[in-house]
Amino acid sequence: MQELITFLSHHLLLSLALLVVVALIIVEEQKGIVRGLKKINVQQLTDLINHQEALVVDTRDAISFRSGHIIHAINVPAEHFNEQLNKLAEYKNRPLILVCSAGNDSVRLAKSLYAQGFGKLYSLTGGIAAWQRANFPLTKN
Repeated sequence: MQELITFLSHHLLLSLALLVVVALIIVEEQKGIVRGLKKINVQQLTDLINHQEALVVDTRDAISFRSGHIIHAINVPAEHFNEQLNKLAEYKNRPLILVCSAGNDSVRLAKSLYAQGFGKLYSLTGGIAAWQRANFPLTKN
């Protein structure tokens, strides 16, 4: 314990920076929980589709979507997301899984859906890139 105190006293700025980063990570995670969004991995995504009839909403652009997407996903591109919210209205009571390229846009877009009354929102951590890394199939129909 004495060694830890000595290290902290000698590296005060480094220790303070670590505390700030940890605090920011905690705050960001809490924002997701408050917005009703849960981050999930690839296995959890397949479980939600198979057991809870979740709908995958791919937020990538149309060209990326056509080049390969998760089966039965619908495309609502991020750049036109707010204008196309009516496309999702019929799925308000189903779990929605937002998927983007790397997992960043989907978290931001979940705010719009949460404000519209969508309650069961999920974001695929790592986006479609994580899906591909896990060697799960993409469809091109």
